[in-house]
Amino acid sequence: MVNQRIWGIKYPPKEERGVKMVENIDLRKLLKNYSNKWIALSADSSKVVGVADNPREALEQAHTHKENNPILTRTPENYGTFIL
Repeated sequence: MVNQRIWGIKYPPKEERGVKMVENIDLRKLLKNYSNKWIALSADSSKVVGVADNPREALEQAHTHKENNPILTRTPENYGTFIL
């Protein structure tokens, strides 16, 4: 076990603390058809499970698709320099 020292406190490596690192996911292809909407994504961000003008409806659609832990985000009107 390798300890990391931060501000004088010893921490075990992240994998031993139960922290999972996630890789970046490019959502451009998945979200390109949605503009200025609330989007509910599956927990693994692989598919859209809800689309609506307000977050409540997007979450309701996600729950209809049996998605218990959806990721909720709002798509911009213009994707010029927007980063999710």
